[in-house]
Amino acid sequence: MNQIYHFDSYSPPVLNEAMLRRERDRRRQQRVIAAAAVGGALTLFCLLALAFFLFPVAPRAALILSAHLTLSVMGAGAVALVFMKQRRTLSCS
Repeated sequence: MNQIYHFDSYSPPVLNEAMLRRERDRRRQQRVIAAAAVGGALTLFCLLALAFFLFPVAPRAALILSAHLTLSVMGAGAVALVFMKQRRTLSCS
């Protein structure tokens, strides 16, 4: 049988506690960023629902809120595009 893995040909990389802590902190920071993004999206969704239910009572306020939501989503999209474009140059560490 052919052996496809040669474990004796090289030594594994050195792994220490500091490297493990950095990786843990990086993953924790990614989770915090993801939670903040989800929270922002839920906030915008709640404001959209508020504008929808507010329209029969106060149409002018609902239109102002809708305009605010439109601008907020456009701004968030622009920021997301910038960070996606520069993702390779930016790091979470």
